[in-house]
Amino acid sequence: MSFLFWYRTQYQSSHRSAIILSVWAVVLGVALPRAQTPAATPPPPAPPSIMDRLNAMMAGGKSAWTPEQLATMERLRDAALKDPYALDQLRHLTENIGPRLSGSPQAQHAVDYVAAEMRALGADVTLEKATVPHWVRGTESAELIAWPG
Repeated sequence: MSFLFWYRTQYQSSHRSAIILSVWAVVLGVALPRAQTPAATPPPPAPPSIMDRLNAMMAGGKSAWTPEQLATMERLRDAALKDPYALDQLRHLTENIGPRLSGSPQAQHAVDYVAAEMRALGADVTLEKATVPHWVRGTESAELIAWPG
């Protein structure tokens, strides 16, 4: 008996046995033993999304914010009303930089100014490249074609 003949008969025989055993297991509803995997623990419940919280607030009943969040927002509001920092920044933007149309030099100056201020406060600031259309006023003309009086 050649090795090749022996290998084919042994492989086909064991392969055929495995297939037959699997078919009978399916027919009889018997589970074949498999490698045991540890039971997966269910993930912790996700916190409610912003939309869930907003829908709950609009539906009435409970608030969209937790009492702790409301207290934090009140503290931030009260601190902002006592400190002139935000008003000073707004004053600088409006009086020194001026109107900031998209794509204008003033808009870029405002971005650079705010980034520099945030860096001075210790923030790690990264400015992203963005394509902003630059609008330039063209020539206007008007013609009066009728006068009712």
